[in-house]
Amino acid sequence: MFLLSRMLKPLARALLVSGDRTRIRWGVCQGSFLPYSIASEYISMIIGRYEPEIESKLAELCGDVQVAYDLGAHVGFLSLVLARSLPDEGGEVHAFEPSPPELAKLRELVACNDLADRLRVHEIAVCDTVGKLSFNMGSGSTTGILDKVSKPRHRENRQAIEVEATTLDEFVGREGIRPPDVIKVDVEGAEATVMKGASKVLSELRPKLVVEVHGPNPCRDTIEVLLQHSYQVSLLSDQQAEVTEPDSLRHLFKKGKWTYHLVALPS
Repeated sequence: MFLLSRMLKPLARALLVSGDRTRIRWGVCQGSFLPYSIASEYISMIIGRYEPEIESKLAELCGDVQVAYDLGAHVGFLSLVLARSLPDEGGEVHAFEPSPPELAKLRELVACNDLADRLRVHEIAVCDTVGKLSFNMGSGSTTGILDKVSKPRHRENRQAIEVEATTLDEFVGREGIRPPDVIKVDVEGAEATVMKGASKVLSELRPKLVVEVHGPNPCRDTIEVLLQHSYQVSLLSDQQAEVTEPDSLRHLFKKGKWTYHLVALPS
């Protein structure tokens, strides 16, 4: 199956990718555009098959709110989902991405959709620290990770750069910044540090969250903070079953399945 997929990808690229920008054919973002740098690599984004469950949930959560934050925006596809899902009047997305290669593609996506006034890009990592931090670029476009939460084996043969970092509490306190109604988090293992740096946001502003958790310990620590702030937590894949104990999902993590998505709603 993997070999077949690799053989078909050039054909799909030839059929679907066109020039400097490619129109998205299906999904929430249907009719929007991807720059060549993204479309040629992520055919699934063109055809509405890039994390469709997350896309659908974010669209649902954004239906009656104004402001969304995308922490770990990658190349910006889910930032685009947020921007398309918010109301036309007053909707605003803040996308945070510290990795230079992904940041460049994110800015291309904003430009080719003429969204500079609606989708604001921030070259910054969000965690529990304000200042400069070391960031390991990783071996792929989705594996960059803050040094403070990485393991020694993750740092081997990987380029490290210095990035700006902030907390959600500090960012929201800046002049002219609108607070979030919805937050999507995908920060490759640093999700618990995001929560620890968002105490005021969680306790006072009460945004809705979709959080990707990477491994049992970050999952446990993330759930612990959310429960402390009286959030109702569930798995995206099973939203009827409320999670009431921080470590109750540990059994789900195994080789080949190391990430899950949490939905957290203020109770």
